[in-house]
Amino acid sequence: MIGSRLFLVFSALSFSLAAWAYIPPLPSLLKSTLEGRKAAQFELVLHHRVTGAGNVVIDEKILADRGRAYFIWQIAGLTHSVGASFDGKNYVMGGGRNLVSRSAVFDRYLTASGSDPLAEALLNEGFIRADQLKQFKPDYKPEGNPDTWETKDNYLRHPDIYLERLKPENGILPYGIAITGTSDANMKKTVVFDEKLRGLRRLEWKEGQDEGTWAFDSLASTPGLGYLPHHLALRVGQSDVVTTDLVRAFVVKGRQVSEFKNELGAAERDSSLTPEADAALKLLLSYR
Repeated sequence: MIGSRLFLVFSALSFSLAAWAYIPPLPSLLKSTLEGRKAAQFELVLHHRVTGAGNVVIDEKILADRGRAYFIWQIAGLTHSVGASFDGKNYVMGGGRNLVSRSAVFDRYLTASGSDPLAEALLNEGFIRADQLKQFKPDYKPEGNPDTWETKDNYLRHPDIYLERLKPENGILPYGIAITGTSDANMKKTVVFDEKLRGLRRLEWKEGQDEGTWAFDSLASTPGLGYLPHHLALRVGQSDVVTTDLVRAFVVKGRQVSEFKNELGAAERDSSLTPEADAALKLLLSYR
């Protein structure tokens, strides 16, 4: 009985602290997300298990090259790799085949070298709104001595920017800073930032009956690239359909870029896929 009461008191206290905790303004969240991303050219190596399409394994290499992104996929069961570039709306493969992207946010988060492309994608896709970028009340005009500005009292409190519990990590129940940019009867879109300002933690969407989440966990610092998620998962409905590990992340230079693009050219010559590989790749890219 005492234990139950203590739990209730602790839960109420946690809720109270969450409700009143300082939440940085959205411009600060956006800036901090990729603040450590100093390199303009780098490579990511990801290992995916597509459990929602036959448990197919896909190894992915991504080259971020001065604002452009290139992909090479090795899909279990195929004797050849397939490749594509990303134009912001489509994965452009060899042989004139395109896979339509439903969201550029995933790739902008992992491959952009600054916060502007990520912010633009979040804004264009309705994960955030322009009015949420405003930090102060409309009539706030600080003048004279900064000690009299009453900045704290004039911060705008947006009701759709709030703290959200995330899944436990290392015995800790972390919070994320959630921003709901779209919410109506047919659609809801939310982006969740790390409370320690290390990056994104979740992308959540609901479109009609279609509901899903990309979760970005185990954020860790990488030289030249800032914080990156080392474990990722795509959940559709109530099931994890893709689980992903970041195997490597490293800065590249001229020769390494050329070698990647040579490999990409070979991969783009044959974009044929078995039905199983096709289904797995489409699911992997279904919200990115």
